[in-house]
Amino acid sequence: MYYNNFDSHIMQVYKVVIENWPIWKFCRPSDIGSCNKIQLVINAFQSRAARFRKLTDVEYELWMQDQFQKTMGSILDTEKRAVDGADPLAASTSTGVPSALDPMCSDQVLASTPVTNMSSAIGLTVSEDTPS
Repeated sequence: MYYNNFDSHIMQVYKVVIENWPIWKFCRPSDIGSCNKIQLVINAFQSRAARFRKLTDVEYELWMQDQFQKTMGSILDTEKRAVDGADPLAASTSTGVPSALDPMCSDQVLASTPVTNMSSAIGLTVSEDTPS
């Protein structure tokens, strides 16, 4: 199971999201670090409050459009910083875009990827737990 880059390895390939992940960070169970939070994840799946779900074609298209817009916004922000002289990394790369802006290379937690990004478009919700 891919926890890092879930959006590019699972979401984009299989059109699957996780709904109602009960803690703020989507990560391997071994990285959760708290027995209480692990139990919370277990209970969420056992009660079917959290689940994996295949997106409809419309939901997937909305997600892809959202990802494109975010990538374009990041590229434009990076280019503007490079022009303004505030981002020497962007100015020194051949494309003007650091690889971290490539959605296939990003190392994001779920709270900032498919479920959250798409939630307003298709009505999904994510329960959040404040980090300890």
